[in-house]
Amino acid sequence: SLDSDEFVTEEVIFTREVLNEEIINDETIFALEQNSNGSSLGIEEGVSTFQVKDSLGFLVRLDQGILFSSVDDNEYLINTLVFEDIFGVLLEEQERIVVPTGDFDCFVNDIFVLQDDGNIAHGRNNELYANEIG
Repeated sequence: SLDSDEFVTEEVIFTREVLNEEIINDETIFALEQNSNGSSLGIEEGVSTFQVKDSLGFLVRLDQGILFSSVDDNEYLINTLVFEDIFGVLLEEQERIVVPTGDFDCFVNDIFVLQDDGNIAHGRNNELYANEIG
């Protein structure tokens, strides 16, 4: 049945890599390549590229909106879709991750969907970021 309170955590992993940076109108603009192994809230499977800038602690996509926050715990709009909006919010607690290159304390953003009827969809994403690491 589709109506259930039981959820399974899926390992949809995506990486973002800075391809280059340039100065446009006195702002540093980064070209990012994103690679995902599965579809997730607002993230399609495969490789895509887009431009971002740092704006007072927010990572902002030039073609869409805020991508991530590392300073403000207010909800922010990521993307507006036909029947729903995707939001994010910086969580209070950081998360420590262990990867082959080391251990990192990461900011965590909770990503969720607000449906047109005002309800929050059941699925959630977490995005992590470590300063000066990515």
